[in-house]
Amino acid sequence: MENMEVKIRVDTISPYSGDLSGLAPFFEVRRKPEVSEFLIRAPFMYSYLTQLPGKIIDYFGIASKVFLEVVTDPEVEEDKELLVSIQTNLEPAKAFTKLSQFDAEWWLSTPAYVRKRICIDLDFK
Repeated sequence: MENMEVKIRVDTISPYSGDLSGLAPFFEVRRKPEVSEFLIRAPFMYSYLTQLPGKIIDYFGIASKVFLEVVTDPEVEEDKELLVSIQTNLEPAKAFTKLSQFDAEWWLSTPAYVRKRICIDLDFK
């Protein structure tokens, strides 16, 4: 029998244990039971969520509030994703420019299987 090498993808291992308190310093979590259930089903997402706040601060500043919730496609109820809403005081044109920079310089280099499950959007006061 040939020697088989087993590789484990590090980005699929997660410290998520069903407790959202690790995200509390970074996100205002809406509908916590839904978010917790989502992360139990896709625990690899937790590590990406913990990276997001630092990147958001880099582009939008420390004063930005960040909300996290699960949203469902109204046409396909089984199709759920995490919505990360960045609440900013920036003028809309400047905020959209920052979001475009965020996408081009960091977010688009995130694996596609993560980007398909997280939507990042702006939320204006």
